[in-house]
Amino acid sequence: MAGTVHAKPIIGFYTTRVVKAESRSAAEEKAKGDLSEEWTSEPYVSSNSGALPTLIVESVKVVRFFDWLRSKNRGYSFYADQDPDTVA
Repeated sequence: MAGTVHAKPIIGFYTTRVVKAESRSAAEEKAKGDLSEEWTSEPYVSSNSGALPTLIVESVKVVRFFDWLRSKNRGYSFYADQDPDTVA
């Protein structure tokens, strides 16, 4: 989408974050807090022309300790608004 003249604006993203927490609700809050902190820092804060993202947790899973250690906790998959006429 970058560099395309008629690109649709990005309206959302998916990301995976691995956090250490005592409960599901604590994990959700930790992940949301980490993402909010990331989005209010460089390089995101200077590139974002809209509001800060509204964060919704889709799922929470327990992972093994070594998976937690190896997690990079970065990266996003962005998506644009879909044209209702082209959605199957």
